[in-house]
Amino acid sequence: TLDRASNRAASRYARARGLAALGGSDAHIRAAVGRAHTRVTCQELSVRSVIGAVAAGRTEVVQGLHTIVEVAHAWARGWLT
Repeated sequence: TLDRASNRAASRYARARGLAALGGSDAHIRAAVGRAHTRVTCQELSVRSVIGAVAAGRTEVVQGLHTIVEVAHAWARGWLT
């Protein structure tokens, strides 16, 4: 959400329970679409690899839109085709 207090509470809840950090815009208005996403560090773009990375906690909640570097990286790996 765009509500910082709710984000902090969710972060504390996840940390206290050893849960991976996951974020998304959960947008209810067009202006909020894409304002948050989850960066997952994994070896390959496959369901198994992504689930394994999330389970291992190799995630980061990112507020804001994707950077040009992230888009270029995804494109170079063929993830946007």
